[in-house]
Amino acid sequence: MATQSSTEELLKSAFWSEMNEVYTAMPCIVLNVINDFKEQLVDVQPCLNRLFLDKRSEARPPILSVPVMQYGTSTSALTMPINKGDIVLCVFSMRALEIWPLS
Repeated sequence: MATQSSTEELLKSAFWSEMNEVYTAMPCIVLNVINDFKEQLVDVQPCLNRLFLDKRSEARPPILSVPVMQYGTSTSALTMPINKGDIVLCVFSMRALEIWPLS
């Protein structure tokens, strides 16, 4: 029974170790705004550090050229200016978005 329990603990540890590298959303600080009304991009610094099992933490690297998404429909939009130092929520896609939206 001890072998099954230790195997189970090993699998749980491996699972949670991998899940700690999966992100869906994270608060970030805007470092730079690239806003020419054609391409609305920002460079951001994630606010949450990486945490390791040995209790160390490490700052994440900046994420560059993040597209800004504003609320809108085909007939109207709600836009807000974004400035350096603003806190934003970065949402991470499960697929590459280089060709989205399709033209």
